[in-house]
Amino acid sequence: MQPARARLLAFVTLASLPFATLAFAQTPKPLDGSLAASPTRPPVPLASTAPSAPPAPSASPPSKGIGTVPPKPVVLGPITQITAGGDHTCASFGGRIKCWGSNSFGELGLGTTDARGDGPNELGAALPLVDLGQNASAVVDVAAGWTTNCALFADGSVKCWGARFHGVPAGNAPGQLGANLAPVNLGGRSAKRIFVGPTMACALLDGVDLKCWGTGELGLALGNAIPAGQDAAPIAAPIDIGPGHASAATPAARHNCALIDDGSVGCWGPPYIGPAPWGIAPAGTTPGTMGANLTRIRFFDRVEGRDMPRRIVAASLTGNEPLALLDDGTVRAWFNPPGGGLVNGGHRWTLPRRATAIGAGISMFCALVDDGSVFCATSARTNPPVAVSLPAGRTATAIAVGRSHACALLDDHSVACWGDNSAGQLGQGDTQARTTAVVVGLQ
Repeated sequence: MQPARARLLAFVTLASLPFATLAFAQTPKPLDGSLAASPTRPPVPLASTAPSAPPAPSASPPSKGIGTVPPKPVVLGPITQITAGGDHTCASFGGRIKCWGSNSFGELGLGTTDARGDGPNELGAALPLVDLGQNASAVVDVAAGWTTNCALFADGSVKCWGARFHGVPAGNAPGQLGANLAPVNLGGRSAKRIFVGPTMACALLDGVDLKCWGTGELGLALGNAIPAGQDAAPIAAPIDIGPGHASAATPAARHNCALIDDGSVGCWGPPYIGPAPWGIAPAGTTPGTMGANLTRIRFFDRVEGRDMPRRIVAASLTGNEPLALLDDGTVRAWFNPPGGGLVNGGHRWTLPRRATAIGAGISMFCALVDDGSVFCATSARTNPPVAVSLPAGRTATAIAVGRSHACALLDDHSVACWGDNSAGQLGQGDTQARTTAVVVGLQ
């Protein structure tokens, strides 16, 4: 088994690197890269048939502890949700959560910092559930960020574990989870949805207002001019996005975007496209740039000489390449939008059918289409994306995209993953990348 590893994740803009450098040597999942260019997985060598002497008595081999007694077998129902972090993945069994992959900050919720899934016999019944306390069965949503995960409970409370942005990790040592894990202070409000990114998290409160928290060092810019480098708890007042209400958020590495109920997207934080964006000015770091002054990104198509407005129904952003799913089922990317925020067409992906979901990482970008197929690319600018080979006879009902890997929830309620596997995030008991989706054994 591989020792625990600490990772320092650096965030880069597209302008600072040639696009070719974004392709990772290990094949990504539906968010990370061109699967066609991935190396072929070497065959597994056959076991030797030569007789061997019985092994000499020895001490039991070392194993990765979980900071508690060995887990008792738990009968779990079908997997109902998946979410992917930077280099880890989580699955919800109707509210009971298992996570695997990288664990540098305790993001797997096991009371240690040992990775899980990079060695044999670490998943299935050997992988404990995340201990979220007595009301763990009341979890209705889970969201994974780079090194932080959050769970939303039926009563509207939120608990987060892992790095937790503010320098006080939870889950990396025994006794930090369960009843000892305090909920996020939302100021007495109830959360309806949660969103977690590389450096910040957001909660949609009472279905209308957006509160966010995280680390200011990478440009959190919550709309309240928080100085760079200052850690932030959830802000007292909701983020002022101007007229309308936020329906979702997509926290990224250096900035944040909200999907607004008028079919537009508003973004704030430092410049988010290249070193010299020519259009939308940064918002949220100085007074007078939020609220009604927040520029909204809108799409339109030119059809037979007329402008046809399009509504954005979903948006995904982790680094500097955003993806949008429009009301006509098309997937678009936008780069350097004009100052007014109106995007004529955008960079349109060529897909065989209407898309129903999207996901954007750093070197993995994916779309789920309405027949259950999945298409991915290493860059939002890559077109067309490549079809992912799912397990025979299976279709996808949902997708989750991490930094450089992706997973699909399949129609039989199993999970299959592909892409980078440097921390065991594909759940195969090794660290070999995969170009095709492989089923994760979680029960």
